[in-house]
Amino acid sequence: MLVSRAGRKFWYLRYTFRQHRRAIKLGEFPTTSLIAARQRAYELKGQIDRCIGLGQASGHLGSPGA
Repeated sequence: MLVSRAGRKFWYLRYTFRQHRRAIKLGEFPTTSLIAARQRAYELKGQIDRCIGLGQASGHLGSPGA
C-alpha cells in the first residue's frame, strides 16, 4: 500500500521485469478491498512469470516511485 501526500491510499504490485523495477496500481483503498487487490496481484504475477509484457496493463508505471 502506498499513501500519497494528500492521504489517499493505493494498492500496488511492485515487481522486477527484465532487470527494471516496475509497479502496477491495483486500486484505491477502500474502494478496492485487500482480497480483490491480492487476487489481481496473483493474476498479474502469473503473467509476469510467463514473461508477458504488461505495458498495456491498467495503471502501469515505469518505476515504483512515479
